[in-house]
Amino acid sequence: MVNENPNLHHSATIDIVLRDSRKTRISHLFAKYPSVCVCLAFVFAIICMMLAIPNMTLAEDNQRAYLVWDDIRVKRHDSYEEAKEIVEVENQKTSNIEKQTENVDDWVVWILYKAKSSNILTQASLNEMSTLETKISQNKRYPHICLREYESGNAAPVCNVSKYSPVSIFADRTSQSTIDARNQELLNSSTLYQDNKTYFQKTWSTSSPSPKWARTLIKHGGPLDIDGRKYRYYKEDEDKQDEYFIDYVLDVYDIVDDFDSANLDIYFFNFDWFNYQTNVLAMRDFAYVGLSLLFVIVYMMIHTRSVLLPLIGMLQVVFAFPIAFCIYRYILQVTYFDLLSLLSIFVILGIAADDIFVFVDAWNQSKEHEILMTDLERRISWVYRRAAHAMFITTLTTFCAFLATSLSDIMPIAAFGIFSACVIASNYLLVITAFPGVVVLREKGLTKYREWKAKRNGQDTEAAKRAEKEANYTPAGTTAAIVATGAATKSNPDNTASNVGRVTQEDVEANVIPASPVPMEEEKMSKFDRFCFSKYSSMVKKGRFFVLGFFLIWFILSCIFAAQLSPPTEAEKWVPEGHWLMKGQEAIEDHFPRGANDDAQKVIIMWGVEGLDKDTIDDPWDPEDVGKLIWDTKFNPSTTANQNRLKD
Repeated sequence: MVNENPNLHHSATIDIVLRDSRKTRISHLFAKYPSVCVCLAFVFAIICMMLAIPNMTLAEDNQRAYLVWDDIRVKRHDSYEEAKEIVEVENQKTSNIEKQTENVDDWVVWILYKAKSSNILTQASLNEMSTLETKISQNKRYPHICLREYESGNAAPVCNVSKYSPVSIFADRTSQSTIDARNQELLNSSTLYQDNKTYFQKTWSTSSPSPKWARTLIKHGGPLDIDGRKYRYYKEDEDKQDEYFIDYVLDVYDIVDDFDSANLDIYFFNFDWFNYQTNVLAMRDFAYVGLSLLFVIVYMMIHTRSVLLPLIGMLQVVFAFPIAFCIYRYILQVTYFDLLSLLSIFVILGIAADDIFVFVDAWNQSKEHEILMTDLERRISWVYRRAAHAMFITTLTTFCAFLATSLSDIMPIAAFGIFSACVIASNYLLVITAFPGVVVLREKGLTKYREWKAKRNGQDTEAAKRAEKEANYTPAGTTAAIVATGAATKSNPDNTASNVGRVTQEDVEANVIPASPVPMEEEKMSKFDRFCFSKYSSMVKKGRFFVLGFFLIWFILSCIFAAQLSPPTEAEKWVPEGHWLMKGQEAIEDHFPRGANDDAQKVIIMWGVEGLDKDTIDDPWDPEDVGKLIWDTKFNPSTTANQNRLKD
């Protein structure tokens, strides 16, 4: 005979709920001491923050960081650069270098002029150039950083802001005819033309004598004498001297930007300035993280119907970074940290929100099991097991994905993978230690609020509690599964007919018998849950072969296009074309011929060096630590035979 009692179908579910809600030390801590759990987790995070913040500085821009250090071409270039620096430093140490007489290539500033008319070689345009360059020379820092060069008639080196400028080339600007005559003189003399063509548009020639573009090169030199300290050579405390130049070049840019010209469009470029401004823009754009945080918080508030839980969740994201940094720096000993590593915040935002949704949904689902609603410790145990396992799977997959990135030969990408993995692990640590305590504290607060509200409204609090518990444990139209099958309870040891289906609080507290879970009725579901339950699941079931076929085709097409990916053929541009930061560089590349101070491909032939001893590297994450140079002691260029071989 078939038993028609629907509660018998829930007996297996009851066993699972009982098993998954076994009380543990962790559940006891969260239920009895939630505030202690939260405080301990956040105190630990604050300690990590105090340790991390002093060392959480971004690494300086270094092109070598993005090279494959084990590549033979990189090794050879490293050997050359190391040998070059050693020789230069040794020569500078033994020589008496006058201040600001050593030209520093990275300190060259380009001022680029574009005529608003068809010809830039006019009296008005050249006079405006002269006025601007005079303003630059009047900057308070200019005399302390300008390149001092010897000129005829001067016993000591002097600075000349317009030495490498059309202003000096066309020194006589008394009339337009004088300027035109000088222009023809330059074009008709091959020597003068070769010496000066770098300052004018590349199309400037006898057939096109009226250039629209011109440029000035302002050179600067070291060693500097600043803040009461005279450096012996540029490489001595190079960073400190570069800082002074950055302060100066920002002043120069402001002068150029504020200059009001009626005849010229003026642009500015310097490599150090460009790198500095790129970092400023990146950090400014990084502020948009706040918008991402705001969006996530608002969405979480809507989903969780709580203000506290999303705010604590985002606080966990913030605290995850210093914890991760301590693991990254002090345990794993990774010293490289750049802007790329900070981008992991966008990844962790999604993961943190997902973890909070999982935990809160598990907490809400626990309301469907009556036995859990009378024992907070049993409830948090059930929720913790259910949520922690689900969150662990999503965390582990993402953790492993980023950890795989750490195998990259490109050091900053490897560092990014390691740091991101540490952030993900740190977030999981916080979400299973601090967040459950927050949820329990919120639940206790809501319970006290309901009691206070009931008391204010004149209701019997204890009677309301009993009514609520009995309603929870004997829902209308249901009976306890074990009672329905003839089992005895503490309150009904004889299993009398009058007490069948009646489960009291005494039974629950004795952990003898739980009431069966009641399937949620469709009309009580949210609109989205109802759609997934009634329509979407049916659609997927009916169209399962179509769905599988669609994604199979999608996968095949993705593989085909992925196989066609190739390395970039040109340098990556950090900002789009036409951006104000790029206008100066684009003008140099598009309108001017290559000059001695422009970037160009260099072919280097080197003798006397065997390579680098990589075993002497102190910090494998320092792009400037290339190892100890190994000189070729057998190399001797002084003999006649070797001289002839070098010549050949």
